[in-house]
Formats: sequence, C-alpha cells, structure tokens
Amino acid sequence: MQGFIDFVQNLGIVGIFIATAIEAAAIPFPCTLSILLIGSVLQLSIWKILIVSAVNTVIYIAFNYIPFVMGYRFESITKRWFGEKNIKRAQKWFHKYGKWSITISRPISIANYITYLAGLSKIKSRDFVLYSTLGIFPWFVFLLYVGGLGDIEKIQKYLHDVDRLIFVILVIGVIVGAGWWMKKRKDT
Repeated sequence: MQGFIDFVQNLGIVGIFIATAIEAAAIPFPCTLSILLIGSVLQLSIWKILIVSAVNTVIYIAFNYIPFVMGYRFESITKRWFGEKNIKRAQKWFHKYGKWSITISRPISIANYITYLAGLSKIKSRDFVLYSTLGIFPWFVFLLYVGGLGDIEKIQKYLHDVDRLIFVILVIGVIVGAGWWMKKRKDT
C-alpha cells in the first residue's frame, strides 16, 4: 500500500487525471483513493479544488465515452445473449428512470456498468454528459476537499464500507426482483 501511496503522491494533479481516465474507461482502478491521497498531499484551496474538479470532470466524461459507445454499438450482440425482449424492457426502464441512475451511480463502483446500459439504451449524448456531470463533478470536489482534511485510512475504510453496503443492497434488490419475476412467471 505504501508503494501505491508514494506513486500517487509523486504524480500530483496529473495523477488525478490519469487515475480518472483509467477508471472512466471502465478499467478497474482505485480512482477514489488516488484522488483522496492527492487531495491530502496537495492541500488545495477551494478555487483550485473547483478548477481541478472541472478539468477532471471533462476527462472523466471523455474517457467514459468508451464504455458508452461500446454499449451503443454492441446492441446486436447483447440482444443475442439476453434476448431482444429483455433488452427492449431494459431500454424502456432506462429511458424512464435511467438518466438519474447515471447521476446517482457516479460516486459508486457500478458507474461504468450503468454507462454501458446508457449506451445500450441509446441515451442522447447530451443527456449522458449532463447527468454524468451532475454526478461526478460534486464527487470530485468532495473527494479533494475531504482528502485535504487528512486521515486517509479512516476515509478509505468509510468509503469501502459505503461501497459494500450499496453492493449488498443491489444484490438484495436483484434477488428480490428475480424472485418476484420467477413467481410471476410461474403464476402465468
């Protein structure tokens, strides 16, 4: 862990941008931890936090277009795997509720998977950019600010616990949804 901390500290603000680009391209990477560490090392003023967060948001959205376009372009392959009816249902749901799921998912680990679904559902690019910005910009501001407060290990543990809780809630939701679907299917 100390080697990772030293590496991130040496990169400075450029490290934030690199970490963000990697994670936004749907490559697993501890971007949140990197931003917290850099925030703790650099001790940025509020204006610098806002500027770095704005630039980082642009980088995030630019690189997040990779999974978005993949979802958009590979619809035919996905239909073969999951069936056209299921894909249509997912797309209908996403058009009704999904735009805000883009915003809400940005701070948590599932954001890049939502990005694939946004592309698959043919969300307009401007909506994708808008809802991504609404979710990711405040998150970057928060991470840099909190990182500047110090005690990275406590923050990392808290974020890990929150991430785990969200994952458990999602798994329970999927299990309940699958049970409901199977019961409904059995009744018909």
